[in-house]
Amino acid sequence: MADQTALYLHLEDARELLVLHNQIHEIIVIGDDLDDVDELTGLIEEALNNPELSVAPWQEFAKSFYEAMQADKQGNWILLFIIMLIAAIGVLNTVLMTVLERRREYGVLRALGTQPGQIIRLLLSEVAIMTVISILIGTVMGLIINSFFYLELPESLGSLTYGGVEFKTMYSEINARSFYIPAITIFFSALFVSIFPALKAARIAPAKAMRMH
Repeated sequence: MADQTALYLHLEDARELLVLHNQIHEIIVIGDDLDDVDELTGLIEEALNNPELSVAPWQEFAKSFYEAMQADKQGNWILLFIIMLIAAIGVLNTVLMTVLERRREYGVLRALGTQPGQIIRLLLSEVAIMTVISILIGTVMGLIINSFFYLELPESLGSLTYGGVEFKTMYSEINARSFYIPAITIFFSALFVSIFPALKAARIAPAKAMRMH
């Protein structure tokens, strides 16, 4: 279906069809940084200062490719939610088992006069420390793995183009946003799911808990 919407001509035939002779109808400017596109577009418009000439950023020129990127970003948010849910269930299971296995210790703390709020803060602090350590380890491992792995298209497939953009080697994007959003999400989700086990530990009856083995 995609091939049926395209037509390829020799340059001279295309010029004759469009009555361009030796003229051109489009100039493509490639920038060094994707974040500078809007600024670069404004500078070109200001330099040309000609209402008969149209200056369009890549979001308009390759609209289908831009829409595909936006859809992919939305898919990333769904994936992030699934990862957060899996991590939250894992943290909840770990913390809950920890509370159940240390009921006797929490009973001793309560018998010594430890307030329920102090036990809650103790458990949440423990979860926060473990979460921060896990995030740091995961960040370092993710940075190393993403630095060495990339996708290179085999020469047998030729060049892959989409929306006027040619793909040869695909690298994963490494930026601060790809690290701090999952880190913050995991940190607060871990604390949130730990509230229930913390409340359970704080409500342990000292006499009953100390008789458990």
